[in-house]
Amino acid sequence: MAGIRCKTAEHVRANPIAVKYYIFYEATNNNPIWPSYKNIKMLGKVSKYYQAVVATWDPGFQHIYIEINNDYSVLWLDNYQIQYGFSTKTDPLRGNPKLKLENLYFKFKTSFPSKSTEYIENEFKKLQQKFVTKRLQIDTTASHEELSIIPFLKLDPREEIEEITLLFQDDNYSTEQVLRNRLTPLGLLEQCQNVVNLDITINGDPGCFPVESFLKCKKLRVFSVANRWTLKIVQKWRKITRVSFFVILVIACLAAIPHFSTDGVCIPKGSPYLFGAILIISQFYLSNPSAVSLEDMIFNGLACLIIIVLKGFMVRKLDQRRSLNILQSVNQTAKIERTLTRTIIILLIPLVVNFVISAMVLFQVFQFAPSLISHLSMIRPALLDARTHIVTLYFYFTNPIFKNDKITFKVSTSQNLRS
Repeated sequence: MAGIRCKTAEHVRANPIAVKYYIFYEATNNNPIWPSYKNIKMLGKVSKYYQAVVATWDPGFQHIYIEINNDYSVLWLDNYQIQYGFSTKTDPLRGNPKLKLENLYFKFKTSFPSKSTEYIENEFKKLQQKFVTKRLQIDTTASHEELSIIPFLKLDPREEIEEITLLFQDDNYSTEQVLRNRLTPLGLLEQCQNVVNLDITINGDPGCFPVESFLKCKKLRVFSVANRWTLKIVQKWRKITRVSFFVILVIACLAAIPHFSTDGVCIPKGSPYLFGAILIISQFYLSNPSAVSLEDMIFNGLACLIIIVLKGFMVRKLDQRRSLNILQSVNQTAKIERTLTRTIIILLIPLVVNFVISAMVLFQVFQFAPSLISHLSMIRPALLDARTHIVTLYFYFTNPIFKNDKITFKVSTSQNLRS
């Protein structure tokens, strides 16, 4: 051990950067040099990015996302992720005096709320100064994590705190008094009174909100998610959406198996094609034209329906943003809707042509109009090739996003900091 310490002393004397490491750790954790040296070696193996933070003193981060789970936690520094144990000390990072953030996001996903609250309180009590951020978002549980974090938010008269967003994830409160006891201390915090925007989302009756405790706040918005059944339905549909991709892929593969399992057949094509033009299809298609045509009609019809429904969702989203004054003007919203409608029409044309061809084969239209299907078959590839280029150019030259009059969005801290 003595030999190792001698080598450490030589390393310190020959390496001024190492001295900087040790001084930093001594100043933040009050650790002696030897434990500090072990810490920096351990962190250097885990994360060179974290080591660089300690070395430069000014990390330059804009966004920090902290997710606390039962057995581990996840720390996002801008776009860099570090996963560490529940008891790992990260206070030297948050205690950096030059750390000035745009967004700080805490997400609690633990089933032991008292444990997470105790951990957060201990972490922030070790800080020698308060942290600076423009926006703070906390997704809390049944405990009082927000009261362990917000008091350590620094108030700077030169730079106002723009937004504090609180999302209470726990179930409905049993009584009105329980909800009031949870929210009343927030209105007494100096940080909540001086923030520009204070947004609070609760799972309870908004009429039970203690408004009298928040009279000193500059701007307060309260959202209620009292209907837990609606939330469960939304979560259920999200799971269905994730699974639907694989279900559609499996159905498409099963539908293609009969064609790949039979031989190919060449049949001559009629007018307007020249002599010698052939159409290559499968023996299964030739033997079962009605069944295959019905299958094509179903697939093309569903594709058209999905595109139309998605277009409706996008228009609805634009209307919601317009009602929230997120878009700069109503004219820009109307232009976007017109561009979106025309783009959808261009996307639908090849699918409609495929649907018409399948319907003509199903109802045997070729018996009294043999050249009609040939003409449509010749137009279809051109439409498929032109669709991509037409949509791209039309969207580029007509969408207001690419014009000089740009759209201005209000950025909310509900946006995930990982992006």
